[in-house]
Amino acid sequence: RERSAWGEERATLDADLAQARAELAKRRLAAIELETLVQEKEALAAQNQLLCGALDELKATVDELTRQDERRNPMAALSSIDDDPDLKISPRTSPPLGSVSVITRPPSIDRSSGERTIATYAGRRADVAQLAEARGLGPRQ
Repeated sequence: RERSAWGEERATLDADLAQARAELAKRRLAAIELETLVQEKEALAAQNQLLCGALDELKATVDELTRQDERRNPMAALSSIDDDPDLKISPRTSPPLGSVSVITRPPSIDRSSGERTIATYAGRRADVAQLAEARGLGPRQ
């Protein structure tokens, strides 16, 4: 009888021990997960600080470039293009041959000679673009 009581108590204690070991394993895994998450959070915080620093640096660069661009007067550069003798051409008196895509102004009458003239913009636009590019005034990137 004592043996059966002792056997039952041992079986109960073995079951409790197995349950305690399973609970311990679960808690160890949870502790490892928590430790991993804490390390990951610290790494992300450090990365976030680096990104914030880079963002501040980029903002400063953009602000400086904006200030430099605001100081530049585009009208002076454009006026110098208007004064360039290489771009001053006389209007054509007839439309170019074989060209249908050329944009023309309405015909006008030259006051000095009384001759009817047709001026085109196609050649002048290309000349202005080349001169602007040569002077560093090309389109913004």
